[in-house]
Amino acid sequence: MSDSKQHLKVRFARDENVVPMPVTGAYGGPTADGNSLFAIFFVEHADVGALIDVEIDESGNVSE
Repeated sequence: MSDSKQHLKVRFARDENVVPMPVTGAYGGPTADGNSLFAIFFVEHADVGALIDVEIDESGNVSE
């Protein structure tokens, strides 16, 4: 008997357009038809605020 095994090479590659993102948690569940899942991912973070007021002196330095 001869060795007639066939081989398949599989290469795993990451899509360049996919950006990994940190996730704190997720919630969701099965869709109404039961064939898929619906998930919302979220990240908990501190609010950075919408406005800051910075004072600059005559020499161009920022005052604290």
